[in-house]
Amino acid sequence: MKLLQKPFIIYLNLPLLMLTGCYSLVKLSDHDVTTNDPKAFKNISKFSIALTSQIDTNAIYKECCSLFTLESSLFGFAKVSKHEFYNRTDGYVNYYRFYGNGHCNSFMLKANQKNLNRHDFDPTRTGHRGVYYIDKKGNVKVDLFTQIGELSSLRSSFGIRTETLTFNGDTIFLNRGDDNYSSVYIKMKVQDEIQQIKGW
Repeated sequence: MKLLQKPFIIYLNLPLLMLTGCYSLVKLSDHDVTTNDPKAFKNISKFSIALTSQIDTNAIYKECCSLFTLESSLFGFAKVSKHEFYNRTDGYVNYYRFYGNGHCNSFMLKANQKNLNRHDFDPTRTGHRGVYYIDKKGNVKVDLFTQIGELSSLRSSFGIRTETLTFNGDTIFLNRGDDNYSSVYIKMKVQDEIQQIKGW
């Protein structure tokens, strides 16, 4: 099964890798990078304010677990209802923050970090930037400017990774479309100093 999937994944990633040279990179103070190239976030034109009725722009969404796609579609929402978070093998956990203007950010923090502060979620200093929108088929998508390809090889570069979002209450499922897993995020309320961050 893996032998059949691997060439398919490489085929999907190659066009993205060729595009990364078209983007100028901007280094943030916490060593993350982004781009100011409007072409990277061209789908912001498809943003609908109606999405903010499904996504809480005053909260952050913390990575909870990963589910096989079949589980995600059939019983995944119930499976994560207890909000049982897990530690990734690399010792980090991902967070998403969505803003009311169609922009969003992905932030990677240490899994054992107990106190979250404004600095951790300041998009002018850290994180990966993206936009969320509705595509022509009515699906909710996220375009995230991030590291793509094989992270430990020379094929790793920066470009746009597109993910599909599905919702159920305080739960978000993110699927990249090039694998069989969905990442599950649970909404978390945060202190006022983080809520007040206007985004980018």
